[in-house]
Amino acid sequence: KPNADLTLLVWDVLELFGYEPTEAIYENTIQSFSMSYRQDANCFDALAEMESKGFEPSRALIRSVSRSLRYSANRADNAYYIVSGKNGSEPKYSVGALNMVLSACGELGDIDRAFATFDEFEVNGLKPNLDSYCFVFEALNVDTDPKYRQDSIPEEVIEANLEAAEYILSVMKEEGIELTGHALQEYVQFQLNAGDIDKALETVTNALEGNAEVRNKTLFNAAMACCDRKRFDDAKYLSSNLSEPWDFLDQRINKMAESTILFSKN
Repeated sequence: KPNADLTLLVWDVLELFGYEPTEAIYENTIQSFSMSYRQDANCFDALAEMESKGFEPSRALIRSVSRSLRYSANRADNAYYIVSGKNGSEPKYSVGALNMVLSACGELGDIDRAFATFDEFEVNGLKPNLDSYCFVFEALNVDTDPKYRQDSIPEEVIEANLEAAEYILSVMKEEGIELTGHALQEYVQFQLNAGDIDKALETVTNALEGNAEVRNKTLFNAAMACCDRKRFDDAKYLSSNLSEPWDFLDQRINKMAESTILFSKN
């Protein structure tokens, strides 16, 4: 269990003996504060000091902190107030700090808070990185995912989210940022959730042909969506591009294809 008091004690010992904290120590400290009770201010103070030493927070650290911040919208708001200085402290704007808040908004599926946080990059003269865009796509993805809704998604919500996704994609293109890796995964999954499988397949195909990073999870999810719609040739194409054979996926595609043929004969 994280112990903020013990973490602060370790820092005192480091300072006493004149040791400079390493990148790993900073990351462990930030993670410890984020998981401790009412230590978010110390979390972002440690992040600011870490960045002042020339270290950049890893994606793993950002996701770890956001898993704590996503506990509630109120806690995500509190983190935003700390970063922006609206809690009365000195502002701590940085790409890493905003990404932590943005990631929490993404995991919450809170589109309004995600876009409000995203706007802070431009307001403060900061350039969002690939993860920043990824977290916005994640917010759109979660908001459109039927698993997180008790009723059907209104058509106007889907349309609004599709427009928002295309806007973010256009900003990425203007900035010369390639849609790849985790960001590609979130964008494709959003398209699948929105019911636009043709757009999802086009995006994956273009990424493969352009030698972008296409994660196996992206290919798997798209292949399963194709199976659900009886598009087995598309599913096999996606499966063939996995970085390693997933026999159970190929078996499932073949089994579903055989079942479809059998039912059509009957």
